Amino acid sequence: MAAHIQNHEVIILWQASRLRLTDEYVVAPEILRVQGSAIGTLGNFSASIGKAKSKKTFNVSAIVAAALKNGTVLQYVAELSTLCIPH
Repeated sequence: MAAHIQNHEVIILWQASRLRLTDEYVVAPEILRVQGSAIGTLGNFSASIGKAKSKKTFNVSAIVAAALKNGTVLQYVAELSTLCIPH
């Protein structure tokens, strides 16, 4: 059964979801790159999808290795600052 939303509730939701050019937005730090293009930010969780036997686990392992090394593994470059790493 669908919930009925009142008109004033729609207006509140619409106003809360609007983006304004005058507002300042926090951009998550880019911590994972491939050939200069950002593929991961701090707090961004994604899924690796593809056909069966298409080396998904291999790629995820290389990404994790780059993050653990805080360096480059197979063109995956992780750049974790000391602010990102818990003490």
